[in-house]
Amino acid sequence: MNANKYLILLTLIPILLTFIWFKDGIYLAAGEEGLPLYNSTRMFNYYKNVWVDASTGVPVPFGLSTLTFFGAASFLQHIGLSPWVIQAILFFVILITPLISMYKLSELLLPQAKNSTKFIISLFYLFNLFTMSQVWQRFTYPLILLWSFLPLFLFFWIRWLEKHKVKDLILFVFASFIFSYTFSMLVNIPTIWFPALIYWIFVIFKNKSKWRSLFFYGIVGILVWLISNIWWIYPLGQIKNTSFIEAAAF
Repeated sequence: MNANKYLILLTLIPILLTFIWFKDGIYLAAGEEGLPLYNSTRMFNYYKNVWVDASTGVPVPFGLSTLTFFGAASFLQHIGLSPWVIQAILFFVILITPLISMYKLSELLLPQAKNSTKFIISLFYLFNLFTMSQVWQRFTYPLILLWSFLPLFLFFWIRWLEKHKVKDLILFVFASFIFSYTFSMLVNIPTIWFPALIYWIFVIFKNKSKWRSLFFYGIVGILVWLISNIWWIYPLGQIKNTSFIEAAAF
């Protein structure tokens, strides 16, 4: 079976899962997350400033990185979609992204592998005990988005290191912008960058004759990523160690 047919099958799986989960018009929620998509516009307005208007006020700089997620959900709310439909659309995107990108990532890392092998790799990424217990069972949006975004992040990073095309760097930055909610949980930043840096070091040692070029493009990729995410990194760095009393004065 050719690659396109496997990609079609991988597209049908999120459609089926989304239908099963939301066919009764039920909104999915968990105690740790609450109901953030019940009123997406309220959540967007809640996090659009570093200073959150709750109780006497409190700084929540990591909330800025959620704005792309809640901005998209708020738009869907404004055009009249109900919360469960908005959640179904977002979950479809969350599911299809790793399935397709994992297949493409397998093509980069395992070019000699059969299409069926790449298909199984994608399925395993979705249907494994760790994903079931630590991603979906916990039902925490930053962890769900980390799981969804990781293969896409690595795909564009590896493409940039190998091809050095500006298009791949732009897509790398744009994908990070779309999935910026991932970084609202700070531990996700080193988690997602660790495999990327390990691969960078690996290809430098593997291709010692090109180490200067690989080192240069890796540094450029990191700097561009940092600069493009400065809109939520800078406020976080400014008040991350601020006590409540100091923040109130600030």
